[in-house]
Amino acid sequence: MAAAERIRVDVKPLPAINYSLLHNRRSLFKTLDIFRRDVTGAIEDIEVSATLYVGEESFPFQLTVTMKESENYLPIAERVVVPLTSSVIRTQGESIQSSLYLKVTCSEPLQENHHGEATTTGAETSPQDHA
Repeated sequence: MAAAERIRVDVKPLPAINYSLLHNRRSLFKTLDIFRRDVTGAIEDIEVSATLYVGEESFPFQLTVTMKESENYLPIAERVVVPLTSSVIRTQGESIQSSLYLKVTCSEPLQENHHGEATTTGAETSPQDHA
């Protein structure tokens, strides 16, 4: 059975991401839910790959999960965090145009592929500035 017949993905990335948010290991997504379609049994090898591109640097995230037979959806937004290793984000006082790439597969062909724009801001702004 094709992946698109097994799962559906609901994704809403944050419109703005700042150093404070990343430093506090907050998610890049407002919503990232994986829903079961009309299938029975466990759905194994659901792979989530997200990459935040800031300037010339990239910050990857990878996760493989199984949706148990008793589960109808997996809310995984809070699990998607990227490592904070760049001095670019910490030192920039101005906003930097960034890209966020998401790929969700289910042990078969691509299910969901999302590429969006976000603004990454420096240390001077707080999460409330972009809520």
